[in-house]
Amino acid sequence: THLTAGFFVAALGLAYLGLLAATARDATLDRVARWAPLVGFVGGGLLTLALCAPALPQMLTLVAGVEGDSQTSVMKEYQNPLWTLVEGVRTIGGGNPLMWVAVPAAMVLTGVGLVSLARKAPVLCAVAILHFGLTFAILSALSMRLWPRFFFTDVAFVLLILTHGAWVLAGFGAWIAQRVSLRLATRGRVFALGAVAMLGASAALAARNYAVPKQD
Repeated sequence: THLTAGFFVAALGLAYLGLLAATARDATLDRVARWAPLVGFVGGGLLTLALCAPALPQMLTLVAGVEGDSQTSVMKEYQNPLWTLVEGVRTIGGGNPLMWVAVPAAMVLTGVGLVSLARKAPVLCAVAILHFGLTFAILSALSMRLWPRFFFTDVAFVLLILTHGAWVLAGFGAWIAQRVSLRLATRGRVFALGAVAMLGASAALAARNYAVPKQD
């Protein structure tokens, strides 16, 4: 198990504590439902510590030695968050001109989806934001290198939020189309067309990953 998985559990825990605080005066919530997750966090945490106990000294030594090595490391630039962002985009697109359209479009769809979901599923959005923030903050504080793979867990949230953003904009697009007498333009059809376009762009961008694998 990758150690950065702990950041995701921590994000869940912070979201849970925030939910506890937000619903502290809600007498309609069942007491068992309110506190059962805490039992899971404590029990799971203690079990994890017990199973990892033999390796904990080595982990602590490794983390403690990173900061000293990072000052003279030839890979010092990999601690720069901007490098991580640029490298992530470069890896996905490989310099494909399509990225100049795909990246802004993905940012818009994700932004729209996040705003919409923040009202419908605030806990989901909180976990997504907390996980990214915690991973970035903790690794930066420890002078660890910020490899893009450390944020792979966030891809699931981004895709979910992006897809929801596409659904929201599809509804807006269908409304505009119907205003100009395109009666056949329903939200479902506009969304389907958008999905086909996104799949096509993804296939074009992913082709490089098969032509030039990371390892032979």
